[in-house]
Amino acid sequence: MKGLGFLCLLFNFKVLALERVISTSPALTEMISFVAGEDVFVGVSQYCQYPQKVCQKPSVGTSFELDYEKILSLRPDAVFFQSLNDDRTQTNLKKLNVKVYKYSLVRLDDIFKTLSHLGDIFQKKEKAQRKANEIKKSLKAKLEMQDVLLSVGATLKDQKITNLTVVGKENYMGDILDSLSLKNKASFIKGYKNIHLEKLIKLEPKLILFVLPKDLRSSYEKGLKELQKKGFLKNTKFKFLIGQNYLIPSQRILSLIEDLKRELRHD
Repeated sequence: MKGLGFLCLLFNFKVLALERVISTSPALTEMISFVAGEDVFVGVSQYCQYPQKVCQKPSVGTSFELDYEKILSLRPDAVFFQSLNDDRTQTNLKKLNVKVYKYSLVRLDDIFKTLSHLGDIFQKKEKAQRKANEIKKSLKAKLEMQDVLLSVGATLKDQKITNLTVVGKENYMGDILDSLSLKNKASFIKGYKNIHLEKLIKLEPKLILFVLPKDLRSSYEKGLKELQKKGFLKNTKFKFLIGQNYLIPSQRILSLIEDLKRELRHD
């Protein structure tokens, strides 16, 4: 019994000792901040966007070009990576006896799994589960709109749109469209892809929903007006969801889901 008690104490100590972390992914920074709080961070990626307090922590470079000397000087208990990162960097850190956590954040289910695991290692399981349940509840609404195209970018030349970056299948945004019973006109595409204007016109979407940072809306609206002046996409409606956080696969996708539902219900 004494031995068992010692092992339990040792396990709890190891969990509690995870108090100094570095995140190399903006999405993981957001999720860890939500689950464990902002004070656990000692370093972040230079691409950190939110929360602002955390983004003021020392930068360790990018996930592809880390400052190893800086990381070691910060004495982290663990460094967190997104799975799209270069495995060699993580291997190098392990050689330096730095604990590494790695997560996939491609699909909607990946976000739920990551929330759950972060809840486990930071001993905030109930908090993480509540947020996951909140997101799942929001996805129960069935909008059943046909022929929707979700765009996360465009190529403009002389204020004219030549290509759109659209959301296809097998990614968290495509999963959200499926969960809301929306017919994604780009479901034949895997991931995110640029499609040329000619192909876009042939798709004949009833609605194109743009997910954009605020500073891009004006130029996109001008480009769309130019298209319709020429007789293209005349029967297509355009809507805009403005917010940088929509493009980050974290627990804040809840705001994307809620805003998406609101916009489409007002259609």
